[in-house]
Amino acid sequence: MLIFCKECGLLLPAGKTVCPRCGAPASLPSAPSATPARPPLYETAASSPKAPVNGPRYDSPRPEKGPMGLSGYFGSLILFAIPVVGLIFMLIWSISERVRPERHRLAQAYLIRTVIFSALLLVAALVFSAVMSQIAYRMMYYPFYY
Repeated sequence: MLIFCKECGLLLPAGKTVCPRCGAPASLPSAPSATPARPPLYETAASSPKAPVNGPRYDSPRPEKGPMGLSGYFGSLILFAIPVVGLIFMLIWSISERVRPERHRLAQAYLIRTVIFSALLLVAALVFSAVMSQIAYRMMYYPFYY
């Protein structure tokens, strides 16, 4: 049988006689009625629950997850290899603090590697274009030199 708190409307766990949210004692119904009591569908200012005494239960710390395995590293690196999507995930994971610490550090390292590689590639392209333009300039035929 479902029991609701008369003060805040919370569905009480089985066998509990005190509401975990507001601390009010739960009164057990003596006999089942024809129409069961329903909690309010929405809360108004008059029917809002009391503030919890010890804070909400959902603020408890998250349980720690184990270390990221080989499949997590491999999957992240495969995702980073996709041109635009990988760059977006690298940026999000390297900035965000809500991801695993291992993935956060991996994204930061991979982003730094990508920036360094792109800078070196740009310098190499500029040097190559300068060398090729000098070669092309020297190979031009000028008939008025003869």
